[in-house]
Amino acid sequence: MTASFMHLLLISLGLWPLVSAVSTDTCDAVTLLQHSLSVAAPGAPSLGDLTFAAATASAAAAGAPAWSQLAGTALQPASQPFAGLHLKLQPVDKTSPAAPGSSVEAANELEVQARAIDEQIERSERLINEAWEGLRRAPIVPTALSIVGSRRSPNISTVGHHIEPDQRSLRTRFYDLAESVPVGQWYFFVVAITFLMVNELFIFQHLPEIERTHVCMLFFWVIVAGVFCAQVWSARGEKEGISWASGYILEIIFSIENVFIFNLIFHTLETPRRLVRKALIVTLLGSILLRFAFVLGLADAIYKVTFLPLILGAWLVYCGTQQVAVRGRCEEGADVTQTAVVRCLRWCLGERLGEFYDEEGEAIFLLSGKKSCMTLLGAAIACLLTADLFFSPDATLVKLDVIPNMYVNVSSSVIALFTLRALFFVVRDILSHLSLARYCTGIILLFVGAEMMVARFTEVSALMSLIVIVNVIMLMATFSAVKDSACPKRAT
Repeated sequence: MTASFMHLLLISLGLWPLVSAVSTDTCDAVTLLQHSLSVAAPGAPSLGDLTFAAATASAAAAGAPAWSQLAGTALQPASQPFAGLHLKLQPVDKTSPAAPGSSVEAANELEVQARAIDEQIERSERLINEAWEGLRRAPIVPTALSIVGSRRSPNISTVGHHIEPDQRSLRTRFYDLAESVPVGQWYFFVVAITFLMVNELFIFQHLPEIERTHVCMLFFWVIVAGVFCAQVWSARGEKEGISWASGYILEIIFSIENVFIFNLIFHTLETPRRLVRKALIVTLLGSILLRFAFVLGLADAIYKVTFLPLILGAWLVYCGTQQVAVRGRCEEGADVTQTAVVRCLRWCLGERLGEFYDEEGEAIFLLSGKKSCMTLLGAAIACLLTADLFFSPDATLVKLDVIPNMYVNVSSSVIALFTLRALFFVVRDILSHLSLARYCTGIILLFVGAEMMVARFTEVSALMSLIVIVNVIMLMATFSAVKDSACPKRAT
């Protein structure tokens, strides 16, 4: 009884590798084992013969060539009942993972994949480094050396800090813009911008005018920019995706001065808070059209007016000085109709200028008697568009040098305009909490004006300009906190 139990135990131990192995020889091995058990009568084979047969069968099921060879030779001299027992030897499958050659091929394949991944990482790092260098070295006002690039002929000669105008006709520029990407990409752009504008007009315009809303809208437009960048990346490739992100950041860096200029215009014209949104949405539509006009040649035409940066810089220095010179909120000015802007518009438009705001109808133009007149809201929009017209062409010229693809250039600028509109409200909320907000705005305008006046003679980094502006805001916030803690009962 004990011997029979030991027989079954050892045979079961030999059967375990057979059950757990997965091979094409499983059926043949099971047939072999059944034949072995059928002749396992008392007194016929020994215990060692049965154990050896079970182990050989399991090895055959696992596809081990060594065990197969051993079984083919060792079973022949066994006892007589096993004399007719033969093992079916299967050739080794070279494509099987257990084959020696397949492991070498798998290792080679893994090595090839690893090299491809390393090359992709190196390429991405190179593209990102190139984009960063373009951001870091982008001048606030383009010079001759920075403009001569991929979009111009390498044989174009430069004179001093001036550039030769692009000789392409308007028709050629338009065709280059239209053919910069497939038509389907333009369809996506038009549909996306239309959808965003509809949401802006019918949803975002009616959100509560609170700081939390402004911060959430800023994050929302940054997310929209990320989604748009991902779409360009997937449709045009990694290089164009990184270029789009670079163009988006460049547009924000160059346009940060417009945030403070717009704030100055609203402050000077005393635009009611509830009308600021409408003024900015109309300005946004005009700015989108201006970005297309800049790419089609308007930026080059404005750049040829060499004395324009000096005039604009001097005007900013004057405005900054006026902001710093006025002390206290009680001296912020009297009648808005006596400001220089309104007097200039009165001289240009005469009776066509209505020196009032239509806060109920939010009208830009009104019919007064038999004549139509422009309200002060229209005057504010005209000033905003004029500022964008004169202060934004430099960004387009620098971007055309860094980003040759015209679609990537324009689309990144358009999405950045939505972000800048949200950034305006966030900056305005920050300045509203500073007791030294007037000094903060004045110093920033002074700095930007001085930059523009010297930028035609020496290269000034736009990124460093942004860093200085951020530091000025932080410094003024610190001084305002110290002043408010020393004089907590200041007039608001």
